Amino acid sequence: MDVNDDSVFTPEERSEIRKMIKQQSEINPVTLETRDQLPLGLMSYGFQATQLVEYDLGPDYGAAHTFNVKHGRNVYLWFSGTGYTTTGNAIIGVNIYIDGALRVASVIFANPANTHLAFAPTLRKVEGLSIGPHTITFALVSGTTVDNNDVIEMSIFELP
Repeated sequence: MDVNDDSVFTPEERSEIRKMIKQQSEINPVTLETRDQLPLGLMSYGFQATQLVEYDLGPDYGAAHTFNVKHGRNVYLWFSGTGYTTTGNAIIGVNIYIDGALRVASVIFANPANTHLAFAPTLRKVEGLSIGPHTITFALVSGTTVDNNDVIEMSIFELP
């Protein structure tokens, strides 16, 4: 079901659906650095979490996202996303590059054609990142298709 399909939803219904999705994801991009109690009971100096993509409906996998590493150690990337194949029986997903080097892949085998599926949610330790700014880019695995019904979320965590 396509939220943009006029034969399925009226413009008012589409607006209401988008509003509900936004309300469900009202987490603003955040960077934490504190010695106080952190989410999930973490207690640390120098902990940093940066939400790079917040529930992006109809994701632009061609966009570049930047983040800063403060300590150069224990950097983790969390990614989840959706997509589909038009042919079925194919590996679909996304490759994630940091500073031009392939660092993470989030893929699944899709049996059905034209059915939106979640790529494998991925949490990976990314080693060898220097202190300073870095750029993340995506490349869809060959045969992967995305449209306005797909979403991505991505965060970077740096632990002391």
